[in-house]
This record gives sequence, structure tokens and C-alpha cells, in this order.
Amino acid sequence: MLRTPHLAWMAPLVLAVGLCGSCSSGSGSSEAQPQADSPYPSSIVALGHSGLTGFDSDPQQPETDVAANSWATGANPEVDSIYQRIAALNPAVAGHAANLAIDGSGVDSLVDQEKQAAALTPAPELVIIQSIDNDIRCDGSDPQNYGPYRRKLTAVMESLGRDLPGADVFFVSQWGSVKEYDRVVMGIDPDHVTGTGPCDPIDLETRKLDPKHEAYLQHLVDHYWGIVTAVCAHYPACRTDKGAMQGMRLDKRDLAEDLNHLSVAGHAKMAALAWQALYG
Repeated sequence: MLRTPHLAWMAPLVLAVGLCGSCSSGSGSSEAQPQADSPYPSSIVALGHSGLTGFDSDPQQPETDVAANSWATGANPEVDSIYQRIAALNPAVAGHAANLAIDGSGVDSLVDQEKQAAALTPAPELVIIQSIDNDIRCDGSDPQNYGPYRRKLTAVMESLGRDLPGADVFFVSQWGSVKEYDRVVMGIDPDHVTGTGPCDPIDLETRKLDPKHEAYLQHLVDHYWGIVTAVCAHYPACRTDKGAMQGMRLDKRDLAEDLNHLSVAGHAKMAALAWQALYG
């Protein structure tokens, strides 16, 4: 997941196709029966990038996906993921939480991930999508990428509508505003946000914060999110968190060791915000 231009090198690492944490494989628990009258889904799937995979969230397993810690589908009780919260209200979801997110991926990967989601049994009733970050270029070419990004995202939504007509789709925004992220990271390692690119907030020579660079990156984030919001608005079964994650307050313990991903505490905070946006 791209938080600053420094992470642009991250290539796709792991395809997390397994079920969440302690969930069983295959079609899940044979004991849980679907609750037709439940307002909560009996199956979910997560699509997107490393923000969903629990990447680097465990200090004992650095630079590794830890699916149990995912804010969306994880089984770690410290996270209290969307999956766990749904399971407490609709036990039929047990064993039916798939995570297809791929580290370092962007909108192009969503096309393939959607195909995998469509092949799941039972068919997902809730599709959670966390994207944007790795599509931000920060090299001056983003305006030329807006149109292709919109078309690809629309194609994903069209496929979801065709392949999973009964599913609800939920997009989340990027966690933490640019200023909020920079504020916390500067208190940990200012060098992490230095550079010469238009999205680097700390100039290498002056070692001072450049508000113009912060504003530039925030503008890009807002523009891509605006595309997501506009595309989603065309589909009755689609909704977003309305930018709730952008308002996420951060502290040092919320960040993983690489400072680009969330720790267990950060995933727990994101799960709480996402739950409020979904069912609050």
C-alpha cells in the first residue's frame, strides 16, 4: 500500500486466497445455517491491496502477511474485524470470509480479484474493497491516469453486478489524511518522509515541511477518492465509508514497523470506523 512515493518499489508479494485466520477451508462450517432474515451477510470477500492482508502487522513476522490481523476478514480478537463483528450477529458467516487482496496491487488487479470472488462458494454477499494507494503516481502523470482509472474501476463494478448480483459493495477510503500521517511519522522517523518528489513533504536540503507538497498529495488522494465515489454512486448496491478513514486519528502504536502499514492496534481502529460506516 502506497503511503508515500518511497513505497513505489513494492511489487505484488502474496496472493492471500485463503479464508480468514481460524476459519475452516472449503465452504466453511457445516453447522451454521444461513439466516434469511438477518440484515448481516452470510459471506464476505475482501479485494484490494496490502491494507487488507495484515502485511507487517506482526513484529514477530516482519514484511509478512498476517491474515488474522486484517481489519476486514481477520480472526484476531484484538482486531475485532468486520468479519468477527458480523459473526457475532449472524453465525452463518462463519467460515465464509475470503481475502483475495494482493500486496502492492492497484485497480488492474481488482479485475482479476473480482473473477476469483465470483467463483467462490457460497457467493459473497458483501464485497469490501480497499484500493487507490498504489494507483497514485506522484510523478506529474496522475491527471492522465484519472480517465483509465475510472474506466477500470467501472469495469470492476460492472463485473460485480453481473457475477454477484446479490452482493453489496463497500469501498473504504485511505486511512489517515496526509497531514495526520506526516504528523505521526515525523515523530518516529522524519527521514521516512523526505525526498525530492512532489509528494515528499520534507525537503532533503532544508529538512523542513513543505505544505505545498502535502497539499499536492492530498489533492491526488481526494481526486482518486472522488472517482471511486462517483463510480460507486451509479450502482444501487454500492456504498462508501464517505471518507471516514481519512478522518482516522493516528498515534505511533497504530503503525507497523515499516511505517506504511497498520499494526494490530491500527487494524482494530480501522475495523471500528468501517463498522460504523457500514452498520452504524
